[in-house]
Amino acid sequence: METEPTEPSRPEAFTDLPRHISYVPQGRGSGLQVRIWREGTTYQKFFAQSRFETDEDCLAAARYWRDLKLQELPEPKGPGVEQTEEVREKISQKMTWTGIRGLGFQVGKKSGKFRLYATAQWREDDQNWSRMRSLHAHGIEEAANQLSRVLVERIPEHEDEDPADLARRCAQALRRLISRIYQAGTYPSSRHGHEEERYEVLARFVEESDSLPVPSECPS
Repeated sequence: METEPTEPSRPEAFTDLPRHISYVPQGRGSGLQVRIWREGTTYQKFFAQSRFETDEDCLAAARYWRDLKLQELPEPKGPGVEQTEEVREKISQKMTWTGIRGLGFQVGKKSGKFRLYATAQWREDDQNWSRMRSLHAHGIEEAANQLSRVLVERIPEHEDEDPADLARRCAQALRRLISRIYQAGTYPSSRHGHEEERYEVLARFVEESDSLPVPSECPS
């Protein structure tokens, strides 16, 4: 039986990384990713550990590039800036809301790895039910297509909707939500923790996608 490859453990030098710098575990290609979001544009640079004598040197190079880039760029606006806990909580609530009844999203852990999931959630016979689809396995469009049929079948609010039209709306909602989290630079607070790891997985998903992130939305 084949077993899934295990990701390398995080080096001690990368235990508490500064803002805009994240660890990307890729076996021999592991390293640090610097990622800064400004007004619809992502500025990023990858620093492979293999190119430095020590992990500390790798971190120093990443931090130096980040500091220079921050000096060049204008001050951040919107959800990426430092805010009070009250404002941050409101942003977290918005970031986890798809805007479509029954459609949910999460970065969850399965078989020891974090992955992005879209979910259909409904209540039936006084019980809560859900169906989950991995965005890594199915992609956003196919996951939205499969879950939209569940929403039409299980939630009265959607019973008269065209599944194809609902699928299109679900895919758009998922892209907007994932982009909001990516642009904020942090995963919403969770009682389960591991926000930094969840964000790193989401950021890699975004950066490997041709359709993400979508442009920032104007606040309603």
